Amino acid sequence: MPSFKSELSEEQIWKLVAFIVSAAKTNATADPPLSLPAASSSTASGEAISSSPLVGSSQAGKALFFDASQPKSCHACHSFNGEGTPVGPDLSAAASRSPRDLLLSIILASGLKDAQYKTITVALRNGEKIVGVKKEEDAESLRIYDTTELPAVLRTVQKTDVAKVEYANESVMPKDYASVYTMKQLLDLVTFLKSSPQSKSTLTLKDLFQ
Repeated sequence: MPSFKSELSEEQIWKLVAFIVSAAKTNATADPPLSLPAASSSTASGEAISSSPLVGSSQAGKALFFDASQPKSCHACHSFNGEGTPVGPDLSAAASRSPRDLLLSIILASGLKDAQYKTITVALRNGEKIVGVKKEEDAESLRIYDTTELPAVLRTVQKTDVAKVEYANESVMPKDYASVYTMKQLLDLVTFLKSSPQSKSTLTLKDLFQ
């Protein structure tokens, strides 16, 4: 399939992302589907996006992040200000990232910036396969966060039981958060991640696309 990055303007790309994600959210009724707020013009010249009535809640985002009833809840793989699980990157400093970058990292998880969290696949001699993130390794064993099912389980594997080890520079993060969460919930999560003890961010839907 050809790459359309050089063919489309940035606004067109974002409209395409919004359309793809909104298509996965047709069953969500509590909140509007993910879509760009209407621009002042239908052209693709990058004109300003109008404001949106949706406002993110840091408190609601925190509740989602630490929701123990959901196996795919963020805290099952990430930590924030000392709370959570260190399977993936610590998100305590996420406030320094743009809202758009944070949204994309949630709904379009793919490549990694930190090789520490690349995917490891371990094939055992008994035919079992473990997929996850390596925590540590010594001369005799591997300790792996097994993410085959969430929440992840920390497992110790003896190297004598290993048939093959492979690494991939991609995230083990689930790829379906666009359908797991409504647009309002995604906005709440980003608002929470952008908040800090010194600054309580207030974000609108418009901020996610700037």
